[in-house]
Amino acid sequence: MSDEQMGFDKLEDAVAALVSERGPGRLVGAWEIMIETIDPMRPDVTAWMTEGNGSMLARRGLIEVCRDQYRKGIEDTTDE
Repeated sequence: MSDEQMGFDKLEDAVAALVSERGPGRLVGAWEIMIETIDPMRPDVTAWMTEGNGSMLARRGLIEVCRDQYRKGIEDTTDE
């Protein structure tokens, strides 16, 4: 097993632990982690990395929710 796969397995274990705290019998469906990456040679340029597990349809829905919440947070701070 690669180091990358072992890392994702640990992430999935952490997500499962968070889900189990919500109540007995709850299982992890899809999960998605989104990371902003910054190139140290070009700090004004960022890129998004996404990784996760579960059906692509569910993961796509999670990405859209995260995107919408992120945009709403930006709009809320600029509207003041």
